[in-house]
Amino acid sequence: MADDYDLMKKILRLKRKGKAIDLGCGYGDDAIFLAKHGLEVTCVDNSDSAIYETKNSAAIHNVFIRIFKKDLRDFSLDEKFDVALCSGVMHFLSKDECFRLIEYMKKIAGLNGLNVIDGLLIKNYVKEKNLGYFKKNELLKSYKNWEIVEYKEISDPNLTSRHTKFLLIARKSAR
Repeated sequence: MADDYDLMKKILRLKRKGKAIDLGCGYGDDAIFLAKHGLEVTCVDNSDSAIYETKNSAAIHNVFIRIFKKDLRDFSLDEKFDVALCSGVMHFLSKDECFRLIEYMKKIAGLNGLNVIDGLLIKNYVKEKNLGYFKKNELLKSYKNWEIVEYKEISDPNLTSRHTKFLLIARKSAR
């Protein structure tokens, strides 16, 4: 997204406390931000350097983050979260793996919990249909029984003409 901290601030406006999980945390910037603002954070990544940097950054910022070095395709926790975040990760997975990850995110969301996903839409679906890119509005179908808090598609002049960014924030309601 244009400004990741804008996204984190949106999350904090919706969930001021509780448990968050950052799936594919990278160097932990989002996890650190959420932990500094009072959320109990768990994060997951399969990169040694990402985990190392996340641990160091958490120590520097004096926050506790539960960290797992694990591939998202094999990761599972049997607990509920108030926020499940997956930012900039889906395009590293196959389409089937993306949908399995989305189902997992939906499963671990507690009542009124948020699923927050940002990634890339594909304009030429035929060429990249098996990769973790979505067609316009495709992701919304996975959340048809959820409250869509925000969904937007953002053109970015820095991306190739084949891709557009998207942001989905969905809330699990008692429907």
